[in-house]
Amino acid sequence: MDQKTGLSDEKEISPASIPITDVYLELENKQSRYNNDYYCDIKAFKIKGEDVEIHIEMRGNNSLGPIQNPESSQLKVGSQLLQFKDSHFTLADPTYGYDGYLVYNLKNELKGDYTFTFGFQFGGYTTVLLYTCY
Repeated sequence: MDQKTGLSDEKEISPASIPITDVYLELENKQSRYNNDYYCDIKAFKIKGEDVEIHIEMRGNNSLGPIQNPESSQLKVGSQLLQFKDSHFTLADPTYGYDGYLVYNLKNELKGDYTFTFGFQFGGYTTVLLYTCY
């Protein structure tokens, strides 16, 4: 465990070491995948106040048609679906990909154990464990 950040190898954070409103994790090898041609790399996870940002790089080769709108992706805390709030993209081309981030509203104060999971879109893409706090 890193003494400065409180991060372990499993990307778990203790609220005693980092306030829940000040979390930023760069992620590696986190991917929501439909198949080898359509996938979403999750690059970072950030909690800032009541906002949760998911930084993504989505790619598709148009072999199955355009990439679906990333704003329909799902972020959950436990079984609770968070409400989509906004998006910001530096690349937004449905025939090739999206680079940027999605913003979700974290309305309720988090208490106890909780786990954040993300799935690009809602059908066919794998769900990815992003963050666990205890």
